[in-house]
Amino acid sequence: MKLTANGLSMLLAASASVYGQTAAPNRTVIVCVEPGAVSHGEVQVGEMFASKIFAGIGVSIDWRYNVDDCPAAGVRLNFSRNTPFFVRPDALAYATPYGRTKIHIFYDRIPQHGEPGTSSIVLAYVLAHEIAHVIEGIERHSGRGLMK
Repeated sequence: MKLTANGLSMLLAASASVYGQTAAPNRTVIVCVEPGAVSHGEVQVGEMFASKIFAGIGVSIDWRYNVDDCPAAGVRLNFSRNTPFFVRPDALAYATPYGRTKIHIFYDRIPQHGEPGTSSIVLAYVLAHEIAHVIEGIERHSGRGLMK
């Protein structure tokens, strides 16, 4: 499914309000970005939009770029640029919300899911979705909103 910039903007706004019904207010989630295949500059806009989604429901994201100092409660975020086609072929990312939490983004698949110029918005939605898995502590999905 391809999404337009307007469609993504509306989806992000609606997702925040739907997800907000279950979020804990005034919570901080530490996300430790692992160095590697993607430079910080390429994902900065996506991180900003994902942070705004959560800010609207009282959750702040503390982005950190030194994984050596990532606390035990922190979420490790990894990006790949050369994802083999057979690895979770229908996924843009996945989270392991149990135990030592980790989010793995298939960054090379992001541009295929929106109109040209919308990659940062798609990335923001993917980041927010995976962070929500971590906050909820489960891998379930829902019929609408951020966790669809």
